[in-house]
Amino acid sequence: MDFESYVKANDAILKNVQNQNQGLQNQMANVTSLLTSLCTKFDDLGNTNQASSSSSLPSNTIPNPRNEAKAITTRSGASYDGPPIPPPVKEKESDVTKDTELPSTEDIHLPIDP
Repeated sequence: MDFESYVKANDAILKNVQNQNQGLQNQMANVTSLLTSLCTKFDDLGNTNQASSSSSLPSNTIPNPRNEAKAITTRSGASYDGPPIPPPVKEKESDVTKDTELPSTEDIHLPIDP
Protein backbone atom coordinates (compact mmCIF):
# COMPACT_ATOMS: atom_id res chain seq x y z
CA MET A 1 0.00 0.00 0.00
CA ASP A 2 1.38 3.35 -0.93
CA PHE A 3 1.36 6.49 1.17
CA GLU A 4 -1.45 8.17 -0.81
CA SER A 5 -3.89 5.30 -0.30
CA TYR A 6 -2.91 5.22 3.39
CA VAL A 7 -3.79 8.93 3.74
CA LYS A 8 -7.13 8.40 1.97
CA ALA A 9 -8.01 5.47 4.23
CA ASN A 10 -6.97 7.46 7.31
CA ASP A 11 -9.09 10.45 6.18
CA ALA A 12 -12.10 8.16 5.68
CA ILE A 13 -11.69 6.72 9.19
CA LEU A 14 -11.28 10.21 10.67
CA LYS A 15 -14.44 11.43 8.90
CA ASN A 16 -16.34 8.38 10.18
CA VAL A 17 -15.20 9.09 13.80
CA GLN A 18 -16.21 12.75 13.46
CA ASN A 19 -19.67 11.74 12.18
CA GLN A 20 -20.08 9.33 15.10
CA ASN A 21 -18.98 12.04 17.53
CA GLN A 22 -21.51 14.48 16.06
CA GLY A 23 -24.23 11.83 16.37
CA LEU A 24 -23.34 11.25 20.03
CA GLN A 25 -23.44 15.00 20.71
CA ASN A 26 -26.91 15.19 19.13
CA GLN A 27 -28.09 12.27 21.25
CA MET A 28 -26.69 13.90 24.40
CA ALA A 29 -28.52 17.13 23.55
CA ASN A 30 -31.75 15.14 23.14
CA VAL A 31 -31.25 13.33 26.46
CA THR A 32 -30.47 16.63 28.22
CA SER A 33 -33.60 18.20 26.76
CA LEU A 34 -35.69 15.20 27.81
CA LEU A 35 -34.30 15.25 31.36
CA THR A 36 -34.94 18.97 31.66
CA SER A 37 -38.51 18.44 30.51
CA LEU A 38 -39.03 15.57 32.97
CA CYS A 39 -37.58 17.59 35.85
CA THR A 40 -39.91 20.49 35.04
CA LYS A 41 -42.90 18.14 34.96
CA PHE A 42 -41.78 16.53 38.21
CA ASP A 43 -41.44 19.94 39.88
CA ASP A 44 -44.89 20.92 38.62
CA LEU A 45 -46.30 17.66 40.01
CA GLY A 46 -44.64 18.33 43.38
CA ASN A 47 -46.10 21.84 43.50
CA THR A 48 -49.55 20.45 42.67
CA ASN A 49 -49.26 17.88 45.47
CA GLN A 50 -48.14 20.53 47.94
CA ALA A 51 -51.09 22.72 47.06
CA SER A 52 -53.56 19.87 47.40
CA SER A 53 -52.01 18.52 50.61
CA SER A 54 -52.58 21.82 52.36
CA SER A 55 -56.33 21.34 52.12
CA SER A 56 -57.96 18.96 54.58
CA LEU A 57 -59.76 15.78 53.72
CA PRO A 58 -63.40 15.35 54.69
CA SER A 59 -63.63 13.79 58.12
CA ASN A 60 -65.92 11.01 59.21
CA THR A 61 -64.64 10.81 62.78
CA ILE A 62 -67.06 9.29 65.25
CA PRO A 63 -66.74 10.54 68.83
CA ASN A 64 -65.84 8.00 71.50
CA PRO A 65 -67.26 9.43 74.73
CA ARG A 66 -66.01 6.61 76.98
CA ASN A 67 -62.49 6.68 75.46
CA GLU A 68 -62.65 2.99 74.68
CA ALA A 69 -60.80 1.95 71.54
CA LYS A 70 -61.85 -1.57 70.61
CA ALA A 71 -60.95 -1.66 66.91
CA ILE A 72 -59.90 0.54 64.03
CA THR A 73 -61.37 0.21 60.54
CA THR A 74 -59.68 2.05 57.67
CA ARG A 75 -61.46 3.47 54.63
CA SER A 76 -60.20 0.53 52.61
CA GLY A 77 -62.07 -1.79 54.98
CA ALA A 78 -59.02 -3.25 56.77
CA SER A 79 -59.74 -3.79 60.43
CA TYR A 80 -57.24 -3.82 63.29
CA ASP A 81 -57.80 -4.75 66.91
CA GLY A 82 -57.18 -1.85 69.21
CA PRO A 83 -54.62 -1.98 71.98
CA PRO A 84 -55.87 -3.12 75.39
CA ILE A 85 -56.68 -0.15 77.57
CA PRO A 86 -55.53 -0.56 81.16
CA PRO A 87 -57.96 0.35 83.94
CA PRO A 88 -57.54 3.84 85.39
CA VAL A 89 -54.79 4.00 88.00
CA LYS A 90 -55.70 5.48 91.35
CA GLU A 91 -53.10 7.84 92.70
CA LYS A 92 -51.35 6.40 95.69
CA GLU A 93 -51.75 8.45 98.81
CA SER A 94 -48.42 9.72 100.05
CA ASP A 95 -47.26 8.59 103.47
CA VAL A 96 -47.77 11.52 105.79
CA THR A 97 -45.94 11.63 109.08
CA LYS A 98 -48.36 12.29 111.85
CA ASP A 99 -45.66 13.21 114.36
CA THR A 100 -45.68 16.95 114.92
CA GLU A 101 -43.05 16.97 117.64
CA LEU A 102 -39.55 18.02 116.57
CA PRO A 103 -36.63 15.73 117.46
CA SER A 104 -34.49 16.65 120.43
CA THR A 105 -31.30 18.68 119.79
CA GLU A 106 -29.63 17.64 123.06
CA ASP A 107 -27.49 14.98 121.37
CA ILE A 108 -26.10 17.42 118.74
CA HIS A 109 -22.61 18.72 119.62
CA LEU A 110 -21.03 21.51 117.56
CA PRO A 111 -17.24 21.48 117.13
CA ILE A 112 -15.41 24.16 119.08
CA ASP A 113 -12.61 26.06 117.34
CA PRO A 114 -9.39 26.32 119.47
